[in-house]
Amino acid sequence: MCKPYYHSKTIIPTLLLLLSVTFALTGCSGTATETFGGRYTIAPQDAYDETDKKWAQYLYTHLQRRGGGENAPVHYESSLAPSNRIEIHIDNDLNCDYKIKNRDNQTTLTAKDERTMLWLIYQFIRKAGDTTPTFAISDLPAAIINFNDTTATFPFEYRDIYLPTNLDADMSGILCTNNIENDWGIWGHNLHRVLPEERSEEIYALIGGKRNKEQYCFSSDELFNHISNYITDNFGDGERFAILPNDNDIVCQCPECTKTGNSKTNATPAATAMLRRLAKQFPTHQFFTLAYRTTREACKTELPDNCGVFVSAIEWPLCTSIDDKAATKFRSTISKWQEKTANIYIWDYINNFDDYLTPFPVLSTMQKRLQTYRELGVRGIFLNGSGYDYSTFQHTHTCILAALMINPDVPIEELIDDHFTRRYSTSSEICKEYYLRLMKAFDKPGKSISWYSGIEETQKKYLDPKEFTTFYQKLADKVSDTHEEEEYRVRRILTALTYTRLEIARSAGYADTIGYARLEGNKLVPEEKIHTYLHRLADNHTLLEFNTYTESGEKIDEYIKSWKKYVLVPEHFSSLLFGTPLTIHNNGKSEKTNKLTDGQPGLPNSYHTGWEILPTGETQITLPGNIMEQARGIRINFLQMKAHRISTPAKIEIWQHNKKLNTTELSPTTNDTHITECHIKTGIENSDNVTLKIFPGTKGHNTAIDEIYIIPKKQ
Repeated sequence: MCKPYYHSKTIIPTLLLLLSVTFALTGCSGTATETFGGRYTIAPQDAYDETDKKWAQYLYTHLQRRGGGENAPVHYESSLAPSNRIEIHIDNDLNCDYKIKNRDNQTTLTAKDERTMLWLIYQFIRKAGDTTPTFAISDLPAAIINFNDTTATFPFEYRDIYLPTNLDADMSGILCTNNIENDWGIWGHNLHRVLPEERSEEIYALIGGKRNKEQYCFSSDELFNHISNYITDNFGDGERFAILPNDNDIVCQCPECTKTGNSKTNATPAATAMLRRLAKQFPTHQFFTLAYRTTREACKTELPDNCGVFVSAIEWPLCTSIDDKAATKFRSTISKWQEKTANIYIWDYINNFDDYLTPFPVLSTMQKRLQTYRELGVRGIFLNGSGYDYSTFQHTHTCILAALMINPDVPIEELIDDHFTRRYSTSSEICKEYYLRLMKAFDKPGKSISWYSGIEETQKKYLDPKEFTTFYQKLADKVSDTHEEEEYRVRRILTALTYTRLEIARSAGYADTIGYARLEGNKLVPEEKIHTYLHRLADNHTLLEFNTYTESGEKIDEYIKSWKKYVLVPEHFSSLLFGTPLTIHNNGKSEKTNKLTDGQPGLPNSYHTGWEILPTGETQITLPGNIMEQARGIRINFLQMKAHRISTPAKIEIWQHNKKLNTTELSPTTNDTHITECHIKTGIENSDNVTLKIFPGTKGHNTAIDEIYIIPKKQ
């Protein structure tokens, strides 16, 4: 569930003087102290320490520029009075992350390292701007500390958010977060990127006596040497490396791997043996594996001090209690790994990976999870999101999740209010009110939400379609009232939400006013507003810098083409079956459904919406004879998605009175994702009921069907 990225040298961000995108946040924690207000004198605590001087000069320069230049109420190493004196100090031996001390109009900011000092400085600038409007702070996140006397240690030593805002080095510096591009020499399921082009098959898993290139043999000396050479050639000291199996369930069964303890389902023994070899070879580096799929089971013996493990939170569904069965299992996994290493990091998930554009308001839910992780004593957090791809409200999520990883108890509703007020100005109330409502519905205990879900599951869990369409229209009406940077931001959100509006319309079919069409007799009449939405999405998404809307890389342009090809086509606009319930028979069971006659067409890139997933085996569907007698043919679409074990049927038969009237054979394509269009002549002899028999094409695979269109003889 994470795209592979690797090696980028760690740097201290240079930070733009005024970032081109704004953060729009205000201070929300604590009360102002005498530190703030009036004039400031900035100085290094140790006038002879180059590092202290560097960061004191940094704070002074940025306060001056944000405060209007020479007229800014700030001095450097001045004895002028009255002023608040701010001293800066880096102490690598500090027994906490940062320390704040106030005395006699003097505040000393001490940090254990330069990264923390950078964050502390921007917290100070933001707080100063809250007190003194002279300072421009519209690009800065909220100050979540109050600058009273403080000695503080962050609950998590590693804090990473895989979203576009945090992947900007300047922004991750301001937020004091880690960044996979800067902090890892090898990241993710990504070993293939560090291997030379010329390599033998001995590095791959041995399964049934044959090498399988979809997985590695972690007992391979050649694989170890390739990784060692890569580290030696590219890195000095103190780097992190993720040594993970590929994301599948294949486990090497070679003699050496089985000797280490590998079973057919457990790759932990060989994977951690590789970690130990690398940790011994490179004692100044850190090496992590991932407790996930074949490596979820903890190793038998303790890991070296420079090794650790990410524990995937995939076992703990969103919006469920830490006390439920799945969460208890997840907590047990953490506990078992903690017996082997103190370096436990959590790999959690903050997006719907099949839909980056529909709001996924995780903040309240993630606050509870982060509080739990703190209580469990984990040391690091990686929040897997949309990566470099845009997802709706990702900027909001990045800023507030970063604050939560520093203090899981910060009041998030205040941060949300602050963020929207500054970032969206004229549309802030609309966005804030709707986001808070969504977040509360999302966080409601009970039904969980999948990290891979379609619009129908989303609507069942937290997104009311009528409330959404009202919000969407209000936001569309507001665009013309915004200006410059805010217009860009609002238009970007509106364009992204247009995808959601189209999915709501498609899932509603001809229902109510939110569907994509209205039903007039036996005919669907597409709503004109659908063309407006398609044009809005087509005209703006590239200009507003997002083209992909799923983890698998589905493109907006292809989505629009699919709408035109599979939804807005004349053959869909007439059917004698609209609104008629049908009975499905399979494996001795019968079930009535309206899903095959509700006007919801499916698209080729998603099995979530519009498709009725039939059980494996032969399926029979009863069609009313009095309607079939008026038909000249049947039109059906079938979905093929091999990755999800959904295949095109082998054939379809039409029966009436135990007599086969017609057979249509189908041939699946070689593509993984495809819609097979099936046109059948009926040959109906009387008004008795007709049976449609569907025979599966691939053993063990399901059949997916969207609609059964009964085409009338006269149109």
